[in-house]
Amino acid sequence: MIKILIVDDEKLIRQGIKTMLDKNGKGKYEIDLSSDGEEAIEQLNKENYDIVITDIKMPEINGIELMQYMQKNKIKSYILILSGYDNFDYVSQAMKCGAKDYLLKPIKREELFLAMERIEEELKSNEIYLNKISKMDRFIKDFESYELNYILLKEDIREEEINEISSRISSPIFESSYYVGLLKIIELDKAIVKGICKDRINIIIEEFIKHNKTNVETFFDNNNNFVIIAEDIKLYRHIENHLVSLNIFKFYIGLSDKCNTIFQVKKGYNEGIIALKYRILENKSLLIAYSEIINKEKNYKIPLDEINIIGNMLGTDREEEIEVKFRKLLNLETIKKYDISYFYEININIYNLIIKENLSKHFIKEENKILKWERLKEIYEFNTFQEYCSEMRDFIFSMHTYLKTLKDIYGNKTAMEKSIVYLNENYNKDVNLAVISNYVSLNYSYFSQLFKEYTGENFINYLRRLRMDKAKELLNIGQYRINEVSKMVGYTDSKQFTKIFRKLTGVSPSEYKEKSMNSK
Repeated sequence: MIKILIVDDEKLIRQGIKTMLDKNGKGKYEIDLSSDGEEAIEQLNKENYDIVITDIKMPEINGIELMQYMQKNKIKSYILILSGYDNFDYVSQAMKCGAKDYLLKPIKREELFLAMERIEEELKSNEIYLNKISKMDRFIKDFESYELNYILLKEDIREEEINEISSRISSPIFESSYYVGLLKIIELDKAIVKGICKDRINIIIEEFIKHNKTNVETFFDNNNNFVIIAEDIKLYRHIENHLVSLNIFKFYIGLSDKCNTIFQVKKGYNEGIIALKYRILENKSLLIAYSEIINKEKNYKIPLDEINIIGNMLGTDREEEIEVKFRKLLNLETIKKYDISYFYEININIYNLIIKENLSKHFIKEENKILKWERLKEIYEFNTFQEYCSEMRDFIFSMHTYLKTLKDIYGNKTAMEKSIVYLNENYNKDVNLAVISNYVSLNYSYFSQLFKEYTGENFINYLRRLRMDKAKELLNIGQYRINEVSKMVGYTDSKQFTKIFRKLTGVSPSEYKEKSMNSK
């Protein structure tokens, strides 16, 4: 839709032109009216118009002054002049100010429509040209983003190579001092993040540029961080404040120190990356400046003894002590005193001194445990320190519980062996879980759990299978009747015995006996 502003101090004329255009345009025009130049300026500052149709002679601010204002403020609209027969000097001035055409009053319908057709053709041509320019601009911007990413990501890039790349980058930003900021939007899909940066962040940046006349370069790095290179450090706080007010997603900004040449862009980028790492330590500010964390204490000692003690206590009855030492080891206030590498080293040593051996010994086939640790290794992928601690605690205590169960099983191996011997000797009696657990002096529920761990099946199934195996042996002998075999393996009801035997073997006891006899 073409937006038009009609400016004339005579109501009948501006309303008449609107009516003619509405009828001829059949809905393709959106038309606003203004009664004088002053009112027109107010509207031009609020809206973007494709075409301005204005009278020359008006009180206060005339048509020439209106056009001069538009030129000065770079308001790019096509201008159509309305003039009387005695205004040709004004018309000449108007054409010098950029007017595309003029109409003599009284306005003739055919002349108005022809003038509009000419302007609309220019609008279309200009739109095509601007689209081509826009595509070229996007291509250049994508190319420069690729070149900058190459500088940032290539290890040991030489100064000569950076110098060569800089000759292909047209941005003036590296001609003065600048900062490198990395905006990280978390807990959202990559495509959504890119959409947000395109639709929201860039609008915020463009608004800042409009009011502060500064240079800014933006692009995405390979980790989906939105890289913002800006001359004015206030831009980053401006972005933070706007995003906080929106309150629709969680984000952090890592900000470098001041950089002075393109040769320092890699240094600035790495400073932004380091600053972003500190987001896990629950910084109150969403804007983390490298200057604020560079002086963190680097002279620290990793508490290896404490880590070893936790490892030694796994599988014992000392859960409370493990909990206390775990909380002390991962105390947020202590960790925040030091450089982020302190936290990273603690995590690595938890693996080396507590988890590594147990994973290889007991969990090598448990893929979920391996994958869980792979996540825990990447501490910078966690959104909060609390989230990391919670997952690490669950991981360590799951290992502790498993190791404790193993110790219980092997520690009670004698009791398990004793119970198996008892069953083999007493399977033909009225034996049950309560009788056997009492015999080996273990808690009923605890014995049930250990028995299943030790034999691979629950007590009832084990006893039933044992009795059926003994029944097969007796049936193979061939001298006992079915009801005799039933009693000999612990079943007083021969029908129940037959039912269970058929379920486990697929044939009845008599069929089994007959088949056994025929095979001899």
